[in-house]
Amino acid sequence: MKAIVLLCLRPHERQVSFYSGFAARGYDVYLVIDDNAWQGPLPAGVRRVQIDDALCAAQGFHGLNPEVKKPSGCSAWDKAVCHFSRDGTAYDAVWLIEDDVFVPSLDTIEAIDRRHGAADVVSASHSVNRSGELLSWEWWQYVPRRVLPLPWAASMVCAVRVSGPLLGHVGQL
Repeated sequence: MKAIVLLCLRPHERQVSFYSGFAARGYDVYLVIDDNAWQGPLPAGVRRVQIDDALCAAQGFHGLNPEVKKPSGCSAWDKAVCHFSRDGTAYDAVWLIEDDVFVPSLDTIEAIDRRHGAADVVSASHSVNRSGELLSWEWWQYVPRRVLPLPWAASMVCAVRVSGPLLGHVGQL
């Protein structure tokens, strides 16, 4: 069982139409909408996830992206990880895709899924920090070292596939 999750401030009709096509291919389709005031309609088969910033932060999900300048520090990323680390662990894989990522066709995601089987993380690039050094990548400084022991991983995650079991581990932190 797989899920496709579009991360957005507010969904755009053409994107929703494109991603809804995954439902016919056996994927559960979700929109994680950061703007909780947005209440537009969604097509059948597309599920909405909207989590209040204060609730998300109170559950410990904030600051995943230090570039987010909202007072809560919560973005669609925080809300997606909050939701899927608790309610998405039954999935073999969860695709998390930012709304500015170009996916050329529905076949692209299916081909990547076939190629990578049960991998815990599928991303464009991936490196592992086993030593705890902080200088090779600017984002290492933001790793919550008291919560996440080594090794740490750096991945390009504007479009990433994460396994349900890995998300379950995140939810237990």
